[in-house]
Amino acid sequence: MTRLLRALPLLAAALLVCTSAPAAAQTTAERDPRFTLDAASARIGDTVVVRLYDWPQGVVTVRVCGGGEYITSSDCAATDAVTIAADENGEGRGLLTVTAPPVGCPCVVEALDVTGQYRAVADFTVEGVPFLSAEERQQRIDERNPGNAVRMLTVTDFRLRDEDGPWWRDWRTWFALPVRRTAELTVVNTGIEPVTDPAVSVAVGRGDDATTVVYPPRIRELAPGQEAVYEFPVDLPAPVFGSSTVRGEIAGMDEPVVFEATATSWPWGLLGTGALVAGYAAMWLLSGWAVSALRALGRAARAVRRLRGGRRRPPRGGADTAPLPTAEYAKPR
Repeated sequence: MTRLLRALPLLAAALLVCTSAPAAAQTTAERDPRFTLDAASARIGDTVVVRLYDWPQGVVTVRVCGGGEYITSSDCAATDAVTIAADENGEGRGLLTVTAPPVGCPCVVEALDVTGQYRAVADFTVEGVPFLSAEERQQRIDERNPGNAVRMLTVTDFRLRDEDGPWWRDWRTWFALPVRRTAELTVVNTGIEPVTDPAVSVAVGRGDDATTVVYPPRIRELAPGQEAVYEFPVDLPAPVFGSSTVRGEIAGMDEPVVFEATATSWPWGLLGTGALVAGYAAMWLLSGWAVSALRALGRAARAVRRLRGGRRRPPRGGADTAPLPTAEYAKPR
């Protein structure tokens, strides 16, 4: 009985963990980022209070945008935007100074996180900014959605970015070893309906042969006119020599959506090492040949000297050799 009573707190703690984990997962899955303003309209130069709720922890950018439908970053007053830090509870507070957007109203206040995956907008009237006419708004719609596509995503930019760090960070590419790059995909919803979780496929390969599957990014939800940037890792297969192609496709749209980027790298370290080895080998071979040639020349020179010395040496005997005269001396008596 005593053991049972001692085990009850442990059982209660285990039940609390088991019940709280699904709740936390559900809260993360059902995240609904939003914000409120203390005013629905303001003049240029006024300040409004922005309060964030249920955002991912991090930095949220808040700015004034114009243009009505199909708002992109070029329609917003990006230089006068304010950044607000969202805490672990997803809440934050900041002050936004109202400025005129690059295009006319209808205007909104837009808030989005650093990845662009979470976004919220609120209608806002900027006093003193003229409204676009019906013809101008229709012209914007025709330019940004010429085929009147219902479900349409447009890739405005796709690139492979090198890793940040010192100059020697890419030492693996010097020797054609596998290397990781960061792919940056910028997508805009140019349709007239929100797009949620479309199927994205990405592959990588040497040259134009992109056949190795890459784990793709997840496009959660994009409202009409919303722009988002997605980053995901791409491993370039070995040997990393010449060009590598990363090709992707977004399925389920009214029109095909294909994006592609190319990275070029050369194994200068491998080539330099090969050149050094070849140079040392050539020096070794040439030095051996030079020693052999010098030795042969020395032997030839000695042989020539012996021959010349033999010709100059007089013979030891013969008819032409005369004896040396001798002197006789008389002994005194």
